[in-house]
Amino acid sequence: MITVIALNPAVDKIYYIDNFTAGGLYRISEVVKSAGGKGMNVARVAAILGENLNIIGFKAGHTGEWLESEIRKYGVYTHFTNVKGESRINSNIIDKVSRLETEILEAGPEVTAVNMDFFMAAFKALLGCTSVLVCTGGLPSGLADDTYMKLITMAKTLGIKTVLDSSGTVLEQGIEAGPYLVKP
Repeated sequence: MITVIALNPAVDKIYYIDNFTAGGLYRISEVVKSAGGKGMNVARVAAILGENLNIIGFKAGHTGEWLESEIRKYGVYTHFTNVKGESRINSNIIDKVSRLETEILEAGPEVTAVNMDFFMAAFKALLGCTSVLVCTGGLPSGLADDTYMKLITMAKTLGIKTVLDSSGTVLEQGIEAGPYLVKP
């Protein structure tokens, strides 16, 4: 079974607006809303392709509840740790005339050491049924840059193939663990 890590999932909202300019007032009729963040996107596509999978990570507030309910619609088994606050919302404004895109990305909730302890207990329990581990996306506030490196190392000791898709220092440190596949 594939296990996807989604440490900082988001609601993706895309607004389509004619002739968008900053400072204007727009009554929007065309909005696309979906469960997003790299982990959610990987889980959704893998499920559509017929894979059985788990997704594990953090969720916060009503936004987090909505994210979990959306990904479950695809038959994905969810294992989210609740944290304080609200899961993030990413807003994209696409000007239908100029085709320019403006992105507004929220940081998301902070993860505490206690939250991480609960996550790690669930993660260790899932490793027994995991054949491929996908570590993807950025990290929420409160987690160290070596988080993926540690998770990959744990999985590799059990013979689990690991996939890493991140950026910056998180990617560099994750590569040190020797994942099976890297998508920078």
